[in-house]
Amino acid sequence: SLSVVVASRLELQRAASPLLPQFSQCAPDGVRMSDLNAAWMLIPYFLMGVGEIYTQPVLMHLAYIVSPPSLRALSMAASLVVGAVSTSLFTAQVSASSAFVPDNLNDGHLEYGYYLNLAIGLGFYCCFVHALRCLQLRPNDLYA
Repeated sequence: SLSVVVASRLELQRAASPLLPQFSQCAPDGVRMSDLNAAWMLIPYFLMGVGEIYTQPVLMHLAYIVSPPSLRALSMAASLVVGAVSTSLFTAQVSASSAFVPDNLNDGHLEYGYYLNLAIGLGFYCCFVHALRCLQLRPNDLYA
């Protein structure tokens, strides 16, 4: 979520920055570029990458150790399917917030999409914490 907060802050700074006289080459004709270097987006991308590197192996290990031996391969496959579903959820979120993200970003509110992403993430985090509290590990689960 830190990466999303940083990205939303950068979007607010981009929207407040002055427009350059040059026109964008990747937007529709007539859209001027903002005076904020796109390289700043490396920070939230880096934070997201670090977050995924530290969370995905831990979640897969947790799924592995709490699964019976005969279902461990299935639990790993289910982890990959859940990852694919989360990508689909993001696609649906982008479609739902398309009214706030026109072709000319200077006329839209891209930060609303980031706020929606934070709200969805918080909801899923609460579900995860609740499920984790209900989980009962056996002593030998930790050494599976």
